[in-house]
Amino acid sequence: MVTENNVPAFSQFIKNGKISALPKAGWLCTYTPEEIIIANGFWPVRITGRQKAKKAEGYFPINFCPFIKSSMEDLLASGDELSAVIVTNSCDGMRRFYDIASKYIPDLPFFMLDVPRNQNEFAVRYFANNILKMSAFLETISGRKMLLPDLTSAQEICNEKRLLLKKLSNFFRNDQKVIGARNYFNILITSMTEEPGCFNTDLRSYLEYIESQSRHNQETPAIESGDAGSRQIPEIMILGNFIDEERLWEIFDELDCKISADDLCSSSRYFENIIQSGNFSNIFGRKQELPNGEISIDRLLRDIAIRQLFKPQCMRMANLNNKIEEINKNIVKNKIKGIIYISQKFCDNTLLFYPLLREKLNDKNIPSLFIEIEHNNLSVGQIKTRIQAFLEII
Repeated sequence: MVTENNVPAFSQFIKNGKISALPKAGWLCTYTPEEIIIANGFWPVRITGRQKAKKAEGYFPINFCPFIKSSMEDLLASGDELSAVIVTNSCDGMRRFYDIASKYIPDLPFFMLDVPRNQNEFAVRYFANNILKMSAFLETISGRKMLLPDLTSAQEICNEKRLLLKKLSNFFRNDQKVIGARNYFNILITSMTEEPGCFNTDLRSYLEYIESQSRHNQETPAIESGDAGSRQIPEIMILGNFIDEERLWEIFDELDCKISADDLCSSSRYFENIIQSGNFSNIFGRKQELPNGEISIDRLLRDIAIRQLFKPQCMRMANLNNKIEEINKNIVKNKIKGIIYISQKFCDNTLLFYPLLREKLNDKNIPSLFIEIEHNNLSVGQIKTRIQAFLEII
């Protein structure tokens, strides 16, 4: 596969034959701190629900989140490849997933990471303590204690990955046709499943390549070629939860639109908000005093907790006005003309948030399109028609 301008897809830059001796630990939510998994000697692998639910249908009601069903199917099919699974209380469906999976897959250790819904100093202390418990859980499996150098190194790896993904995101927004929507979102999913160190090396090489190619294409016009009255390509924002549908992103490659901002569990919520502990000032108005400027495990855990709670937030958080403010800033900054809101079927968090968002968008005369999809069961023709009609009105 190549994108426009004959730029290869990222998959061609992944080196064949890479073997890692690290045991794998699965995770399901972007509030899971990968640094802790890496520091305890595991390869963090996001469970993405690649398997179509068959056996898993027998474990859940029919009107249950299809993504969670597919995640259960993944574990039933290849759970023996994992040494542990980290689940968060991101929604009631995920809590039920934890109950069922831990009961019916007893040989696979599960840990429930309790993530607070508030953003204050007490919540940070509470979450930092829960992250420490998660580390203790992984230590019992690995048989060794997490040390400060382990956590420091893990944080450097994760920060590098976030910086590279941020660079990729900026490139995609400025030169979308070079990378392509399908390729871009595939890279984001790959970043959550590949061994982090190897992924960083591959993505660094890929960015260097596309940057060299883009130098030959820097005069791409902002509007379609033709007469001076050509229609300007509409700038849109994609909102939603965890979306891993290649055929969906292919639609955006086929249509004339520009994804100038995205806010998904599988995009900006994963890599935004990078904290460097060496020069971090307390967000609550006072600096953390440490003797001789030393960095401790407690300090790093606190930094990780702050990073997670104050990154672009999920619709499951308590103060939805903060989420509205985040979206408004993106609208202004990126000159958004319309929002496409994509929700997994039966996802209470996103379904309940959309009416509030639509009301606020109407006040700003920003049109929106709501699309509900079923994981691993996409109606491509119908969705393409709806998106095409929406783009025509903006």
